[in-house]
Amino acid sequence: MPLPESFIQHLRDFGYHPRSDKHSNAFSAAIVHDLLDRCPPLQEEASAGRVVYDLNMDLRVGTSTWNVDLVLGTPATPVDTLGAPVLKATPTTVRIAIEIKGVMTEHRKAVKNRKRDFEAHHEHVHNYSRMRSPAA
Repeated sequence: MPLPESFIQHLRDFGYHPRSDKHSNAFSAAIVHDLLDRCPPLQEEASAGRVVYDLNMDLRVGTSTWNVDLVLGTPATPVDTLGAPVLKATPTTVRIAIEIKGVMTEHRKAVKNRKRDFEAHHEHVHNYSRMRSPAA
């Protein structure tokens, strides 16, 4: 699958800096719009204000905080999107959490570490949503 045109244009306009999160944010925004374009039920919920997204969101569970690049989820109450396809706001529960990672490693040495990182991320996101869901 080719990169989203909006992300390619971002790189053309701003170049690439390995220590900046601007690229991750641009890529995250492209993912949100791609998801809405390709998933009519998600698009319908977003336009009704029942799904919002946030970038670089801190998910706190107990004493642990994990900063997640992109989070889509439900707001506490439906929000007015003011005609936008989706609103950037803080979700209270998580439906989709995405970590944007670029990993280059010599001889695949770090593959197990990255897998462990993603498994820990997955568990943390589920614990966050369990704490905040109405059934909890």
